[in-house]
Amino acid sequence: MILIDALFIANEGGGPNLLRYLIDVIRSNGKESEFFLYLDERFQHDVSGFAHLRSKAGLLKRLNFYRQNRERFSRVLCFANTPPPVRLNVPVHTYFHNQMLLESRRRFASKQYFRFLLRYAFVALWNNNTDDYIVQTPHMVEEIVSAGLKPETRCKQFPIFKPFERAYVADYRSLTEFVYVSAASFYKNHTTLLNAWEHLFDRGLNPVLHLTVTDTYTSVLLHIKRLQDKGVQIINHGYIDTSELYGRCAYMIYPSLNESFGLSLIEGANAGMKILAADLPYVRSVIEASVYFDPLDVGAISQAVAAVLQNAPSLTKIVVEDRVDELLEYILN
Repeated sequence: MILIDALFIANEGGGPNLLRYLIDVIRSNGKESEFFLYLDERFQHDVSGFAHLRSKAGLLKRLNFYRQNRERFSRVLCFANTPPPVRLNVPVHTYFHNQMLLESRRRFASKQYFRFLLRYAFVALWNNNTDDYIVQTPHMVEEIVSAGLKPETRCKQFPIFKPFERAYVADYRSLTEFVYVSAASFYKNHTTLLNAWEHLFDRGLNPVLHLTVTDTYTSVLLHIKRLQDKGVQIINHGYIDTSELYGRCAYMIYPSLNESFGLSLIEGANAGMKILAADLPYVRSVIEASVYFDPLDVGAISQAVAAVLQNAPSLTKIVVEDRVDELLEYILN
């Protein structure tokens, strides 16, 4: 039996969505009986047919699980960046999908990166307990090699993403509406984006910006409220099914400073949106954006938006393929 250790995958964001997709693909291939799922108790998805255990996430609980089950599994896939806390006598693969852990090595003096640095310390501590790292892009291979975790030969590229299902596609896409689908962690760069939208408003332009910021991010919500009171057209939806927004808006804007993969970029391009994105390697690894901008420059962001309001840019192209079937074959064999 193959263990998928997803204890450190909660319920919202790119990681959980990738896990749900992998579970569904395993089920569609009739392989449920070959897998055991070790899940965070908050994770929500249909896992019928799978042997599984839900648990409160924690380092000690994970350690005890491995100690009690170290002879039970024929292969292990850790689906949350962190190798097992013990060395096993079976093949072990670790799916690495959080660039912020690697970035924390370069920004150790920053308070914002401190919790990522702590988590990276466990990755480094248990690095020898995994045979390889599975990643989404060449950029992540470079990051892992640069960190000294594994040589390039021990980094396997299997990008996975669920093709966008056009549950809702408007007959007419609004050419003045933009969407940024993201939580509001500091590296997602909402503050700079909001400042750019205020700059546009002060220039006499007032396009609509749709956001998906949840109640957790109080300071960003206060910033949004201040701009709304000023008359800036910002609509915050919180955590929602984004398919309607993907069908309604002509443009996605993506100012994030760090991503391991940028799943929303692929979803947006798949849905037919033109994408304005940060001029950073993670973007170019997955799409050829319609417009690039400096994500740290308020003026550059506002100028990019103003330009597409005046002249429609070229289409966004996806430059990566879903290889979930190859990943599944690799795990099974």
